[in-house]
Amino acid sequence: MDDRINDIIISCAEKIVLPRWRNLAEDEVQSKTGPKDLVTIADIEAEYYLQEQITKLIPDALVAGEESISRGEYTISDLDAHKNHPVFIVDPIDGTNNFVRGSPVFAIMVAMLVDEECRAAWIYDPVAERMTSAELGQGAYTNGAPISASAAKPDDALSGYTSLRYMKKDMQKHFLENSETLNMRDSISCAAHMYLDVAHGREDFTLFTRLKPWDHLPGILICQEAGAYAAKWDEAPYTIMNSKGSGVLTANSEKTWNTLHNMLISGLDIS
Repeated sequence: MDDRINDIIISCAEKIVLPRWRNLAEDEVQSKTGPKDLVTIADIEAEYYLQEQITKLIPDALVAGEESISRGEYTISDLDAHKNHPVFIVDPIDGTNNFVRGSPVFAIMVAMLVDEECRAAWIYDPVAERMTSAELGQGAYTNGAPISASAAKPDDALSGYTSLRYMKKDMQKHFLENSETLNMRDSISCAAHMYLDVAHGREDFTLFTRLKPWDHLPGILICQEAGAYAAKWDEAPYTIMNSKGSGVLTANSEKTWNTLHNMLISGLDIS
């Protein structure tokens, strides 16, 4: 694992993100597709900083972020065309709505891909100063200490996140009717922290309906390297080139994943 990527992310937090936290002017917050889809000056400047610094470190890398992809500057096809070189997918502030409200539940996320495979990932919690990272086949670590997903437990003891607020009414009804034995929490509007809770064993699963690569590639690799299991609702692996569909489920083990899939998803039309 290249500590220089760690250093770039931490520097980005210290120089750009944290100085704007709880210190945003009204004209430094804008909506993209609607009032709940926000972008701030900190998102834009942090993404630019990460692009500049990572390409300075690795000149043949392509660095694409949530904001540049949203603006149409890059497409998934562009990333595929660059697959023989490192591709970095960055989310400069995951949990922007929380960031705008002054909540500490936000993070910086980075994934490194080679040949379309996620090889390394970083999630940095700037407020807590906790860097969680993983390299394919090498385990997951927070500030250098190994982490692991929760151990197996009875079905009625499982606890985790869903994304009920983003579901259509009929899907919400299905999930609520089929999850009575689970301790289900609704989304905390920050995929990074939801994945971190699974990777650290604080929660047993997290389930998403929105599948943007910058929201999921870093967290899925970290969870998998911590011993968890992840797949899309159709049971296919989640990858940069297979990042569309109904949803993705991550659980503390493949056994728990199958249990939750049978309980919550099998009865849905996900075609």
